[in-house]
Amino acid sequence: MENIVVVGTGDVFHRFIAPSLEILEYQRFLKTLATIDIKPRARLEHLSDNLEHRIRTSDEELSSLISDFKGDNPVVILAHDSDHHYSDAEDLVSNGFRVMIEKPYVTRQRDLEKLRGLISQNPGKIFLMEYYLTRKMIPVFLLSGAIKPESFYLLGEEVFLLRENRPALVNSLGKLKEILGEPHSLTLKIIESSGDSGKLEHRGVHVFDTRRGGGMIQDMGIHALMPLFVFQDYIGETSVSFEHGDVDVARSKEFYEACKSKYNISEEFVAETYAEIGMKTSKGIPVKIAIGKYMAEAPTQKNMVLRGNQGKIDMNMHENFMNIYRGNTLVDRIDLINTRRNRYYPVIRTGLEFFNGNNPFLIDLFQITLNAQQLTLNILEKARGRQLVTYSNGQPINQIFN
Repeated sequence: MENIVVVGTGDVFHRFIAPSLEILEYQRFLKTLATIDIKPRARLEHLSDNLEHRIRTSDEELSSLISDFKGDNPVVILAHDSDHHYSDAEDLVSNGFRVMIEKPYVTRQRDLEKLRGLISQNPGKIFLMEYYLTRKMIPVFLLSGAIKPESFYLLGEEVFLLRENRPALVNSLGKLKEILGEPHSLTLKIIESSGDSGKLEHRGVHVFDTRRGGGMIQDMGIHALMPLFVFQDYIGETSVSFEHGDVDVARSKEFYEACKSKYNISEEFVAETYAEIGMKTSKGIPVKIAIGKYMAEAPTQKNMVLRGNQGKIDMNMHENFMNIYRGNTLVDRIDLINTRRNRYYPVIRTGLEFFNGNNPFLIDLFQITLNAQQLTLNILEKARGRQLVTYSNGQPINQIFN
């Protein structure tokens, strides 16, 4: 059983991390020792409300704050403001702790190179968390042959719907090219428009301010970029330099007004809320990505469509199922369990497996996540040189850049 300390008790903790920790505690995979933040914690709906909470002062090192837990050898989940991720990870690892880092892992190029070095020098001590990679896109990775048949993804009951379908799932491993034929195109949309997910006012200032790594390219873009590195044997390699890629960025008027009134951020530092990204792989396969929030009249769209000359796969990442087509005929559907409580279960479980030497994947997760972070930062660098278009909440997506 692992011991867990969580740093950061904001939106991600309450909606995603805490419910899954509760399941993992029930299954006796872990015990949550404490949470840490710079402010008091809101009432817990999941986990015991008596769970210890420690307040961190602005100049306090995490390793000192949790030094009394060192004998428990805890895994520390860093889910706080992203501009503190690298410095806190370095402090913790240097003092003998293991860490899981929520995305974005870093907000600056120089910290990414430092993070690569820290991981290399401390094998088995750092895990990079990624919700879409280790949960939402799992059916796609199943087809690409990236999941071990003996992993909890296929043997357990917490990821795929209908356990009796396991033989069919295992039989699907590595059948991507057989189903699709030669690659044609890849399109990804992560457009959030409803509820808290469609806005940012409930999030911290770090997602508003470009100086702190704010904006949707950092917040959502990394989700959309992960598949490029998983599929590179099929669609061709993606250059992390983004030298020949293109990006357009826009900012919601509602978001801009919220930044001015709530955080007093000057216009030049208010981040983007929508972006369109385009590039081609080494095989000439076109990739189109759209990410954004503050689009109340547009339906939430979270889908990935990978087309070949024989068929396509359409992964609905909002309702969590994947349709498989041969030509235009639907031939199969793979469903994920779609409950709030287990959304982050595979993310945390994968990290626990990693720390125990049991990577459930046949791919190098570090290479994928670090390459996606590198590409994200390079896209962001190009985007900062572009003029931000302003749009109204609910404006049709296809009219934003017209």
